[in-house]
Amino acid sequence: MTNSDYDALGSGRRNGRQRSNVQKITSVETADQGGNGLFLGGLGLILLAGVVAIGYFAINRESGIGVAPNYPDHWHSAYSVHRCGQDLPPAGAFETVTGLHTHGDGLLHIHPFQLAGGNGRNANLGVYMDSGNGEITDEVYTPVISETSGSLSEAEGCDGEAATLQVAVWDDAFDLEAEPTIYTENLADIRFDKPGQAITIALLPEGSDVPPPPADRIEVLASTGIGELPEAADDADTDTDTETETDTDTDTGSDTETDTEDGAESEDAG
Repeated sequence: MTNSDYDALGSGRRNGRQRSNVQKITSVETADQGGNGLFLGGLGLILLAGVVAIGYFAINRESGIGVAPNYPDHWHSAYSVHRCGQDLPPAGAFETVTGLHTHGDGLLHIHPFQLAGGNGRNANLGVYMDSGNGEITDEVYTPVISETSGSLSEAEGCDGEAATLQVAVWDDAFDLEAEPTIYTENLADIRFDKPGQAITIALLPEGSDVPPPPADRIEVLASTGIGELPEAADDADTDTDTETETDTDTDTGSDTETDTEDGAESEDAG
């Protein structure tokens, strides 16, 4: 074998080793790239989870999840709209995704769905009105879609007299002798924070007393089982008093008859 042959053989071996080294290096680089992909994918999932968590807690803070009312609460309150001395007909029935609606019975039906916009602090007069395509501001009441009685506006007043749009809230619809809370500002933010309330939205001249919802709506509220009409309690007391008087009269009559008989027997003996 000549020197040239030896040189060619050595060159071939060196080239083979170089190609092998290149393949090894390429394999290492490919492995590193795969690791980087997994790392970036994991980082992306972590970031996505963080965004979801931030959004969830933001919704919680805004809507007040854990603040009543919440799913599956199912509350009722009586309400009315009053214009210049006249109670207006109740809104007709409508349903909403928020869970704040009415059945046309003069009651607010409050059973919010989770994260649907009508729970916690979002269970308020403004959301109810908006759910029915109505609106309430501090100056104007625009009725929900199922109402036919028209709007209330401070600009229109009452028969030419200046009037104020206000909302009266009785915490207990079965104790209307109590003084209501009167709101004239931030009307849309008035919360439905307990069942069994009585609420009147009214346009009245300043100094006028806001009337509670009509008695028939309180009766409908009582039929839901949330409370007892004051008249029913009074009737029960009256029945008790009548029974007591009857028993007393009967006992007195019996005693009188006994005394009469004793007197007759004494005369006979004499």
